[in-house]
Amino acid sequence: MRGPALTTLFKQKPAKRIDIVEQVAVDAKRKLLLVRRDDVEHLVMTGGPVDIVIETGIGAANAETHTTAAAHRRTSPPLGLVAE
Repeated sequence: MRGPALTTLFKQKPAKRIDIVEQVAVDAKRKLLLVRRDDVEHLVMTGGPVDIVIETGIGAANAETHTTAAAHRRTSPPLGLVAE
């Protein structure tokens, strides 16, 4: 290999934008996944008849965010209902 082909082989890869932060088994089939994309986290349940997003737009993990997320959960409507 010579020239540009060799330089592209050792080129730095771009930073990862998506990552699974944590996963927990709910039962034999279902899992809860905490997925991070661009510093925003999303709670997703997979493995059931339908995969579902439980909570979205969770900020970076710190004490202030956990307080805000807990307050949001208290004021959020139950799954399947839409707040007016």
